[in-house]
Amino acid sequence: MGKESFQNLNNKVWITMVLIGMTLVVYLKVARYQFINFDDGLYVFNNPNVQAPVTLQSFLWAFTTFQAANWHPLTWLSHMLDFQIFGLNAGGHHLTSLFFHLANTVLLFLVLRKMTGGLWQSGTVAALFAIHPLHVESVAQIAERKDVLSTFFCIVTLGAYFYYVKCPGILRYLWVILLFSLGLMAKPMLVTLPFILLLLDFWPLGRFSFGEGIKGQDKLVPLVQKRSKKFSLVLEKVPLLLLSAGSSLVTFYVQQSTGAVNQVLSLSPRISNAINSYICYLYKMFWPQNLSFFYVYSTSLPIWQIIGAGLILGLISLGVVWNWRRYPYLIVGWLWYIGTLVPVIGLVQVGGQAMADRYTYLPLIGIFIMITWGIPDLLVRLPYRNIVLGVMAGVFLPVLIGLSWLQVGYWKNSITLFQHAIKINNQNFKAHDLLGVALTEQGKFDKALFHFQEAKRIRPGYGPVYNNLGVALEKNGKTDEAVAQYLEALKVQPWAPDVHYNLGMIMLHQGKLQEAVLHFEVALKTNKNYAEAYNGIGVAFQQQGKIKEAISQYSKALKVMPFYPLAHYNMGTALLATKRMDEAIEHFEETLRLQPNYYKALNNLGWAQAQKGRIPEAILSFQRALAINPNLKEAQVSLRILLQKRGATP
Repeated sequence: MGKESFQNLNNKVWITMVLIGMTLVVYLKVARYQFINFDDGLYVFNNPNVQAPVTLQSFLWAFTTFQAANWHPLTWLSHMLDFQIFGLNAGGHHLTSLFFHLANTVLLFLVLRKMTGGLWQSGTVAALFAIHPLHVESVAQIAERKDVLSTFFCIVTLGAYFYYVKCPGILRYLWVILLFSLGLMAKPMLVTLPFILLLLDFWPLGRFSFGEGIKGQDKLVPLVQKRSKKFSLVLEKVPLLLLSAGSSLVTFYVQQSTGAVNQVLSLSPRISNAINSYICYLYKMFWPQNLSFFYVYSTSLPIWQIIGAGLILGLISLGVVWNWRRYPYLIVGWLWYIGTLVPVIGLVQVGGQAMADRYTYLPLIGIFIMITWGIPDLLVRLPYRNIVLGVMAGVFLPVLIGLSWLQVGYWKNSITLFQHAIKINNQNFKAHDLLGVALTEQGKFDKALFHFQEAKRIRPGYGPVYNNLGVALEKNGKTDEAVAQYLEALKVQPWAPDVHYNLGMIMLHQGKLQEAVLHFEVALKTNKNYAEAYNGIGVAFQQQGKIKEAISQYSKALKVMPFYPLAHYNMGTALLATKRMDEAIEHFEETLRLQPNYYKALNNLGWAQAQKGRIPEAILSFQRALAINPNLKEAQVSLRILLQKRGATP
């Protein structure tokens, strides 16, 4: 190894260590953080399928479920493995996300270094990626595991593609396809990756046949095969484009079938919001202040703002196209940014947010490339340029570290996060609503009520706040008031599945079984994968003596949510009623595997075992039930009878 090669290796090692160190300074404190009451429950702490042991059945569930309005099996498997290791210790889940962010940072540096030959530029891009405040949400929120995981496979795919380009072959290309497929199975936003590969073909790989003279390519072209015709490069991407098309169709179907796509907004406000968001993301990249977990959607943006944003986009696009040959990295970086944001820019509106910091995790790499290659070229004639660049990095990177460290702190828990969002924008109805939910969970109902009322005042047509207020009232024993709020919610959103489910449960507890079934059925019309609603119908049927129909409903619930302990328990009780003891025992045992301290399941398991003549096992089940609930009369009587039959003293 020559002296120059050794120096390059030494520099790479030092840059890698600095990248890791900076990232840990910003993010390591997440190991002490809690789950957030904003999708974390959907993905982990309220999801029995994720909390189930990893088996073939749970593996198949991850690949077949449309829960969370997405098809991303690798993300589900990641959460499932985390739960097996860390349980409900949120810090462990946070550390896994941090690990992937660290890996993404280092891999981005190494892959860019290989592709471009620019050591310090690649290191700067990776540093900006690692510590920019806009990326905090993707790393600090457990539910956004899909961001860091999909980007991991994206960057690894870029590396595999580079090695394919250096020495084309079917095996190397198959690796590209495999890694890209895994990325899509982590988050479908990666559908734009074939587009990124075409950009990289232009620069820095120099595979387009534009002739000589494109700045920054001459020394890199010998690393890859000879320049190719543009059509052949597109044809090469066809298998990847087919994967993107398939993933897009599946995603659209899933989001339509689960009601995630906003059907209310017309095309005009969606286009306006998209144009405005492109510029807002750029503004927040250069001035990362007042970042929020939720940005309120406005359907009445000022016309001057939309026109101004459109003009800025047009001028930047014109500038990068004008300089495509002299500064090819500008058009690559700009199109990377524009293109990778397309799936989440809001043209197809999913959710109620105007924009989201998490959407910038991959797209901003394009802007970072423009900055880190552009500034040195801009200062090319400046005396002591390298010293100036070093001073700039020494000033701006610590500032970003400080801003990101502060931003990470807001994600400590739900209360801190939502209070910060309200401080930024007191009209953030979503933050008021979720803060009310968080305060209710802490038993601070009076404070919660204030924020629910604020959310209703700001956005009277926002249905979830009525539902959440109803849940809070129900928890406080104010059932009639809760029903009134649920009915108000239905005036705003007549088909809201959660509201109908909550009403159905109240009707069920009040013995109004037919009304309960009607509400559960309406919930299922909107969301056919609503396992809890199937379970509710089953309970209503069972109370009506329709055991066969109840078993059918429990089966549907367990098909959607195979590891739903309450559905297993109810199925067991229904099977007991039909004298199918062996099957009942299986469901009670599955209930206890998922929820070991469920004393009712232990009691019924003991009864079923006694009916099968398995007396020692039945005695043990009753004893376990009484250890959890010593006042369980039925278990006391059953245990006494069994012990007397065996001649023992109870």
